[in-house]
Amino acid sequence: MKNSNIGARDQRNESPCAQELFEVTEHVFQVRNSEWSGMSLIEGDRGIIVVDPLTSADSTRDVVSLYRRYRGQRPITGLIHTGAIDETRPIPGDEYQDPEIPVLTWQEPPLTTGPTITVTGAAQEEEIDGVRILCQLPTAADAPRGMNFLLPDFRALHLAETATTGPSHRTHGHILTADTRGRVHDLDEALTLFADRTDVAFAAGIRPVWGGDRISDLLAQYRDLHAYLHDQTVRLMGQGLNAAQIAVELALPAPLAETWSRRLHHGTLADTVEAIVQRYRSSRNDPGELADGDESHWAETTSTDAIVHALAIRVDGPRAAESGFTMDWRLTDENQTVRLTLCHGALTHRHSAIDAPPPEKADLTLTLTKHLLLTMLRGEGINGVDIDGDLQVLGRLLRVLAPAEPTFASVGR
Repeated sequence: MKNSNIGARDQRNESPCAQELFEVTEHVFQVRNSEWSGMSLIEGDRGIIVVDPLTSADSTRDVVSLYRRYRGQRPITGLIHTGAIDETRPIPGDEYQDPEIPVLTWQEPPLTTGPTITVTGAAQEEEIDGVRILCQLPTAADAPRGMNFLLPDFRALHLAETATTGPSHRTHGHILTADTRGRVHDLDEALTLFADRTDVAFAAGIRPVWGGDRISDLLAQYRDLHAYLHDQTVRLMGQGLNAAQIAVELALPAPLAETWSRRLHHGTLADTVEAIVQRYRSSRNDPGELADGDESHWAETTSTDAIVHALAIRVDGPRAAESGFTMDWRLTDENQTVRLTLCHGALTHRHSAIDAPPPEKADLTLTLTKHLLLTMLRGEGINGVDIDGDLQVLGRLLRVLAPAEPTFASVGR
């Protein structure tokens, strides 16, 4: 375990907030107490890769100068931007305008003269200065600093703000609503992509986290935090409560309350509730609607994502907080497996190919078609369903579901 302070304080600044240089792990460094967070630097074959230059060009130059004071005059050989690049994140100085310096980003190309590497896939591998970088493209619409990336040769994972903050509130300048479901997807995908390949996770503004199990717990807790806040807000919307009433009524289970208390910033619980309500108000979508018509219409038009989401917003979070299980739906007509996880009062899911070996055996595995799935969920029996595991898990799920709400009239009030 590293995190050694190799640079003491910046002697030009004797305040408690003076910049300090830390070695996270071999070849990965952080300078903390810079602006509101910190900046990371990765050593490559020839020089250093700068991760997320700070909002001030002078601050970024100071960070690099502090690093060089203790690690030598290594040149800048790459830039990584995990989120939005705009006028608030200027590129600091002529050294960063070198046409040979590649820039890795997932949004619009930055204003540099160097080659741009744009991340377009969920698990895209690139290389800068001899350093392999495995990137995760974010899907959440409100993820301005949303890209996670793994340094597989160093077993080090850089986390985006979605894994270190609570759900964003009303606006980040141009973002008006919280895409909480998108964040749940991104965090769960990060778990599957990175958790078993990581020894240390680091991010701007937080201390590194060591150990694969602790990193998995961190990602899972933030995933469940986002899922719980979204699903319980929507469930209470269905009961006719408005945003202010939901903020009073909604209480987090103890583990998620602790996670919430450790977040960095981005608003209060009331802000988050209002952002979720606003998302449905602005889009005029019924968050509980699946499909209309007869059963055949359901089978043809309803995705498994929509089926799980409809179940998730019916989970009574406080009642389900002490329950936990995993359940696999092996859908033979769709050639896929859907893994459901109930944890911390939140129901989440992920997809895999039907013949892909599961990371661990589910408490209950049901092999069936979508037609049989819908029949089972309507309480019409399990004839024709192949059962492997504890069938009581199905009963535990059904017992924590609140009655389906036909309307969401409160969304517009």
